[in-house]
Amino acid sequence: MVFILRFFLIVSLILLFLFPVLDTFAVNEEEITYILPYGYPFYEPSLSAKKVYSIKLRFGMSISAVKIFQSNNFIWFMCHKIGDDERFFLPDVFVYYRHDKSRVRDFIVSGLMDRDESAGTGTERYNSYNSSFSRISDISTAPDVISIGIDFPVDKWHPVPLFYEPEDLISIPARYKAPSSVNRDLKLRKEALYWFIEMIDDAENEGIEIKIISAYRSSAYQAILYRRAIKNHGLRQTWVAKPGYSEHQLGTTCDLGTAESGYKLTVDFEHTRAFRWLMENSYRYGIYLSYPKNSAWLKGYNYEPWHFRYKGKSRFNIMSNESETFFTR
Repeated sequence: MVFILRFFLIVSLILLFLFPVLDTFAVNEEEITYILPYGYPFYEPSLSAKKVYSIKLRFGMSISAVKIFQSNNFIWFMCHKIGDDERFFLPDVFVYYRHDKSRVRDFIVSGLMDRDESAGTGTERYNSYNSSFSRISDISTAPDVISIGIDFPVDKWHPVPLFYEPEDLISIPARYKAPSSVNRDLKLRKEALYWFIEMIDDAENEGIEIKIISAYRSSAYQAILYRRAIKNHGLRQTWVAKPGYSEHQLGTTCDLGTAESGYKLTVDFEHTRAFRWLMENSYRYGIYLSYPKNSAWLKGYNYEPWHFRYKGKSRFNIMSNESETFFTR
């Protein structure tokens, strides 16, 4: 009898290891959006499960989610196409979803952020981080143009409307673009472009070369970069943001480079004269490093010394008036 009990206990532990119990709850037909250029869903909530080749999904396709699962650090959605009852599963890395429904938000964020328990639970850290911003809580009510100067965070936890596109985008003159980007029509919002140009010109006057490698990206173009990144580096990659979760879509963000680092987006950029100049001076133009060291646990993205966002010249004027030592580095 004891042997039988032990046998069943061992079998139960093995099954639990192989097929972990999924934390789950139902949602009321939550609308989510597929964000890869194209692909197929899964029959089960597992990356090793068979794909449903009878259902081809494309970028921007709306889907209804009926349940959310958590398993092995992935969030899974049980879904069906609108107007079709056939059920299938998609991991959160393949979809765009709103964060304004608190129960869904807390479930997703706590599951994805609970990796450094010493810093508190994922939900605690998310709430602490989110409370520091005066942003639009429901992105479905975001304005057609997101005002420059407001604290509107965009990272792994805070999306912009998926199809958001600023109305005042202007092409960047060729002389400010990196050699690899000269033939690309890079754009920024008018105000942001003015201050990036001012900054780059001032740096050049001091003998520092800075060029723009990348600027505004639509969510559709981001989808292409994102698919390439997860194909090359896996689903857990943190280098390329999901469509809708990239600051580049705001039209106020640039990837910067210099000849000293081969105009490449690499951490070696931090060892260049251009980077040192930026860290000492960029704030004077309302431009800030978005993803500094040791912020990946909070913002979801790795350290990117080349990634700078214009947040408004008025921000520097206000802060510098409040404290002369505020910007001491």
